[in-house]
Amino acid sequence: MGLRFWRWRDSPGEADRGLLVFVHGVKFFGKLWDYAPAAVGFRRAGFAGRIVLWDWHSRLDGLAMLPPIVARRRIEAAAARLAEFLTERRRERPGSPLYVAGCSAGGYVAARALELLPPGVTADGAALLSPAVDPWRDLSAAASHVTRPIVVTSSPLDVVLLGAGTLLFGTGDRRHAPSMGMLGARNRASNPAPAQVRWRPALVRLGWMGGHSSAVMPAFLARRVAPLMGIRPVEHAPRIGS
Repeated sequence: MGLRFWRWRDSPGEADRGLLVFVHGVKFFGKLWDYAPAAVGFRRAGFAGRIVLWDWHSRLDGLAMLPPIVARRRIEAAAARLAEFLTERRRERPGSPLYVAGCSAGGYVAARALELLPPGVTADGAALLSPAVDPWRDLSAAASHVTRPIVVTSSPLDVVLLGAGTLLFGTGDRRHAPSMGMLGARNRASNPAPAQVRWRPALVRLGWMGGHSSAVMPAFLARRVAPLMGIRPVEHAPRIGS
């Protein structure tokens, strides 16, 4: 496949087969880097519904990289807007599958949005991909709005952005520490416990080299993340980006 997914454009998908909301990470120097490979991965896994990119900060903000994640009010407002969107979607289509995936700083936006959902509103599956989140954060409130354990991916090799980066500049929830995306989810009080996918050398064959940007490689998401979210192949699902 090479790097063809960088030039790939997603199909509209079928609304009656569900919705997957992807919350991107910080747009480094204004560039969106994670959505295309992630969408390819979920399509490979057999998801035939609609995939929506939740664009929570501007390209101009991303030129400096830091403002989107250090501006507490703005990131909280982004999470609140996402929670409202998910609530409206669930009420409009109560029987349709609903999934949420957040990458890097978008992992905090996704987790916080789940916490803000009103009682009785749930997603069918959720994933925090290399999340820039406090590793000791209690995910119980977020998990109470997901019908299966939240998937958390992490790698000890993600030392630049999720180690030194968040130690210096802070995580999405404003903790100056290595992130959950590096150390994993450490709070044992989280109930239910998240489904953790920790990097290991064997995952290199699926494209995840252990670094930050490769945590959204299509084969890795299709084979290791999507099934834990409850995404299963369906008849006549499109084979995109293969």
